[in-house]
Amino acid sequence: VKARTFDGANWSALADTTFLVNSQAAAAGNLAITEIMYHAADPNPAEVAAGFNDSGDFEYIELTNLSTTLSADLANVRFLQGIGFDFDTALTGRLVPPGGRVLLVRNIAAFQFRYGAGLPVAGEFSGSLDNIGERLQLVNASGAVINDFIFADIEPWPAQPDGLGYSLVLRRPGLDPSVPQNWRASVTANPGTT
Repeated sequence: VKARTFDGANWSALADTTFLVNSQAAAAGNLAITEIMYHAADPNPAEVAAGFNDSGDFEYIELTNLSTTLSADLANVRFLQGIGFDFDTALTGRLVPPGGRVLLVRNIAAFQFRYGAGLPVAGEFSGSLDNIGERLQLVNASGAVINDFIFADIEPWPAQPDGLGYSLVLRRPGLDPSVPQNWRASVTANPGTT
């Protein structure tokens, strides 16, 4: 809302305030990184023929709104470590519905070629995910940490996500992502199916 007041012959300075309706600002309690495809399987012949010859083109990260009643507002939510992405430019918009998921991908065309269209892709991130693991740090509009942890490709982290076509999946949204035992390999090699 933008408003001014009028007093006699004078207008006040413009006041600007944001109200969230049926939503809440993204925070550690309501948004989580829940899936990481950091070392995708090598491209198959059809993918190479289509011009996707780098396995890194198939990387993605999934975020989940943990609330069952309110949308998560991703205004000014951004990654500070690992990859680069600012949700103010999200193709899916700033709101993630209750229980909803959103994907960040390295290459939209490659992602859709391998996994199909119609998935909630917010956009392409800058940089790439390290095949041996790295630190991911996601912060909200005020700079407060939503997620900050290091994942790896060695025990006790699951081995299947390391180049075999499976992703890392948080066993249950809300678990501490810095604990390797809270992650497992995806059941299938398709995003959003865990």
